[in-house]
Amino acid sequence: MTLTYRSFLTGLLVLLLALGDAQAQETWLGSSHGLLSIEAYSSTVTQLVVGKDGTLYAVGENPLGGPRLFKSTDKGESWTYLTPVNAAISQILIAADGALYVGTFYGGIYTSADKGATWTLVKTGLEKDSVSFLAEDVNGVLYGFCLGFPGTTPEQRIIKSTDKGATWTTAPQIPTEPKLVGNSIIEMNGELYANTIFGLWKSLDQGKTWQLAKQGELTLASLVKAPDGTLYENTYLNTSSAWVGGMMRSTDSGATWSAIGQSLPDKSATMLTVMADGTLYGISGVYGETTRIDQVYKSTDKGSTWTAIGMTGMRKSQIQSLLVTADGTVYIGEYQGGVQRLEIGTNINNGGDADRVFNWAEALHPEIFPRGPVTRIISGYSTRYYPVSDTYLGAKNNHLYVHDGKLLNLIDVGLLGDFLPKAQAAGF
Repeated sequence: MTLTYRSFLTGLLVLLLALGDAQAQETWLGSSHGLLSIEAYSSTVTQLVVGKDGTLYAVGENPLGGPRLFKSTDKGESWTYLTPVNAAISQILIAADGALYVGTFYGGIYTSADKGATWTLVKTGLEKDSVSFLAEDVNGVLYGFCLGFPGTTPEQRIIKSTDKGATWTTAPQIPTEPKLVGNSIIEMNGELYANTIFGLWKSLDQGKTWQLAKQGELTLASLVKAPDGTLYENTYLNTSSAWVGGMMRSTDSGATWSAIGQSLPDKSATMLTVMADGTLYGISGVYGETTRIDQVYKSTDKGSTWTAIGMTGMRKSQIQSLLVTADGTVYIGEYQGGVQRLEIGTNINNGGDADRVFNWAEALHPEIFPRGPVTRIISGYSTRYYPVSDTYLGAKNNHLYVHDGKLLNLIDVGLLGDFLPKAQAAGF
């Protein structure tokens, strides 16, 4: 950091103190507490799940190898490597009784009854198969999508287990060549859905018989069922330049569908998640010059309208997985970005005082600190990063800091408590 730039940043914060009686601008803050970043020892996180006790599990691409499994018991602050026998993980399922099941790429299925401390390989002829899209129904029956080589050519099939994963059998197949795609096997309140290139199929008898629920050539990216029985789906067609698709809603078990999500950037949302109160979350975005830019969106009116939450300005913005816990905490897994956490309705580290000062700085100087930053925990700091100016605001031990995103040289601007009265007087 040059002396000129250092002096500029220091002077800027002094100016903020002097202009403390300025009025707050009426601009959107997103989540007032920002997005906390936690590196999960992985680059690309493709799945996030949570157990009843709050334990988090993440499937991620490790820099040292293929897909691996990680565990966190402190809301993502630290992670433990869990992968059994060095297997390449495709998906994890937490059963109702707390048992863990992981499908692997050409390594079969592993189970754990002690939260990943020990693992057992299921030896029922699946040891060399790829198993993914694991699901459990209300009766404890397990399902999965299996790709194997029973002969000389690969074969797709739906498998099921009625004895907690000890043995697996091939379930009756869909009346057409399955060619399962998207998230493939979905279980919702006793109804089993299978996604194929020919459309969406449904079974009401644990896969013994199937009926076509919705015909189409678009890939089903997400399908969820709300507590009131409403179905939501998102479909897409991956072309060379864009993803073409849309969102649909059904209130009659899939008999009829209506279009929703028109307010979303690309009129669709993937990774749909529905909460106990019916609130929907999903990922939507647009294509930039070289990559897709994603955001988290939320709907409280059954998908008719959507609002972006706390994500504007993300530096790493290709979201690969989404998890929303019962307490409203939002986790995302990013492409080459690890795991990030957005806590809605709670304060970030260093408390709401840092938030108020940060918001005040943004209102006074939006050209340097534009609204909607990514708020990250970096080496214990409560920090906001602003990609436009490549600048950070940070707080630790009641001190306010600013630093350049390139050289990371910190400047201690002063006590946070000295700035707080000015921020409060301005309405923050």
